Amino acid sequence: MLLIGDFPQTIISKKPKMTNKKEKSKTAKPAARCKICGVDKKMMALIAIAVVAIAVIAVVLLMPKGAPARNPAPPTSPGIPPAPAHGTIAVQVRDSATGASLEATVVVMSAADDLAVASQSSASGQATILVSPGNYYLKASAAGYASFDGINSTFSVTAQGTTQQTIRLEPTISPGPVSGGLSVKTLTSSEPVVYPTPEGNYVLSLMGAQTIEGMGVVDVTLEVATPDGSIEQITAGISGIGVVGDMTVTFLNGTSASDVITGEQSFSAQLELCYKC
Repeated sequence: MLLIGDFPQTIISKKPKMTNKKEKSKTAKPAARCKICGVDKKMMALIAIAVVAIAVIAVVLLMPKGAPARNPAPPTSPGIPPAPAHGTIAVQVRDSATGASLEATVVVMSAADDLAVASQSSASGQATILVSPGNYYLKASAAGYASFDGINSTFSVTAQGTTQQTIRLEPTISPGPVSGGLSVKTLTSSEPVVYPTPEGNYVLSLMGAQTIEGMGVVDVTLEVATPDGSIEQITAGISGIGVVGDMTVTFLNGTSASDVITGEQSFSAQLELCYKC
């Protein structure tokens, strides 16, 4: 029988306790610093970026403003030549019988392309028309005169040059008395008449008439263009004898008519004209 005390003693040694790697304490590495100034290198980078940004902003703000933009030159169309200089046609319109100046409508016709440029002559019978260089001919017309067509009389116009032309119109009404005497003319509200005299032509146009019931036309209003180029308005009839320059106008009789469709009035008058009577 064994007693407890008789068991061999067994030495039990404790194994050293193993340390878990995860439980090892971690030691933080120190931040990288400048060896000279001892400042954190990350902080130095941020400071450098800020300094550069401030410098850029300062340069932009202090930069001198540029000169204002000039208006661009208008675009030019390649291949289009500049417009040619113009020439001048100076026209004088005269009565072929008396040589007096006439107020007429002058038309310049291009001999190349039949281009027409119209100009109303002045009271002195002169017209000045600007045209491009080329070849032209003239047309002209005036109340009481045959129209002029110079298609067979072409002429040239040069740039910046002046071409003189004279047109002589033939009267369509036989001349009146050369000195004194009477001449009876019939006027209508649509057709003037010409009364030639030694000093020039008087052109009479019927502008209106006064009528009295049962008597018809008793007085007429006339517009008279005189040889010196002036225009006067006179009346003749019950108001008396009309006088303009060296000519007197006596009303003999007159008629009036009304268009049944338009209601437009038309007049005619027979007048006795006298030059230096």
